Amino acid sequence: MAAAKPADDSDLLYRFRAAHKKRDGWCRITARGIEWQSDRENKALDVPYAELASHEVSPEDHPKALLRLSRSEGKALVLTILEATPDRAYATLCDAKLAITACIRRRRRRGEQQPVPERKKQPTAKRAEVMRRAKLLQTDEALQKRHKELVQSGAVDEEAFWAAATGRRAPAAEKVIKAPSNELLVDAPREGESTGRTVTFSLSPEKIAFVFSMYPAVRRAHAAHVPKDMSE
Repeated sequence: MAAAKPADDSDLLYRFRAAHKKRDGWCRITARGIEWQSDRENKALDVPYAELASHEVSPEDHPKALLRLSRSEGKALVLTILEATPDRAYATLCDAKLAITACIRRRRRRGEQQPVPERKKQPTAKRAEVMRRAKLLQTDEALQKRHKELVQSGAVDEEAFWAAATGRRAPAAEKVIKAPSNELLVDAPREGESTGRTVTFSLSPEKIAFVFSMYPAVRRAHAAHVPKDMSE
């Protein structure tokens, strides 16, 4: 981003303390854009409204009050509001958002359009994954709330949110397989019991498939010896 011009308070709308990449400084919202100036270093950032594609804020319960400014090109600028208490920081954040929104609306009334952000290409989830996510959001109110607070607010993107949620959710390809009724051992003698009677097992295609899925060694042995060395 280009360095900001010397401060001119003639068009100043709002001014507050904010940090960028752990550098403390001042942020100025003016009639032409958003400016940030570091306290100790000769570091300044300038985002004119003509380059601002979107502006989002973190939810109220987020540990930090964050203002995210996305441009049509280049990386987004994230500012952390610096205040004595979280409540004051969030109040400042809301005031900053209102000031920016008012300036953008004024531009639109004059017929000036905002640029469209050029988002980084990210892998698109397959249709099955999209449907799985939608179902999870419908059935899990807590997850739906977090999705609204983080994704819809712009704090994180869609893929990052689901990547973090995967840790406590089963992957799309992972399914719970219901075991068939275990009739295989119903008539089997108990451990240590000696009996002369014959035990007959009935194996249905469903049971065979289940045994193969549960015991890969049995599947490999079957493939290696049936019908080469023995019959089914």
